[in-house]
Amino acid sequence: MIFLVTRLIQKLRFARRAVLRMTSDEQQKEGPQRRMSTVLWDMFTGSAPYRDIFIRTLQPVFWIRLFSNIAKSIFSGK
Repeated sequence: MIFLVTRLIQKLRFARRAVLRMTSDEQQKEGPQRRMSTVLWDMFTGSAPYRDIFIRTLQPVFWIRLFSNIAKSIFSGK
């Protein structure tokens, strides 16, 4: 499931921009607020079990921020 979503994000330009925007914004925040950053880090490094990564993506705040950034990417073109 995680890799399916990852492939979809890689194919869609607005989704790539949204993930980049979300990750960039998170770098100004502290630890637990860096949800996308930690998910990406753990995906790329394998430093957490995929089950744990998936569970972290189920948090409503994660999806609210992701959809917000997708909307910004679609409507701003950036």
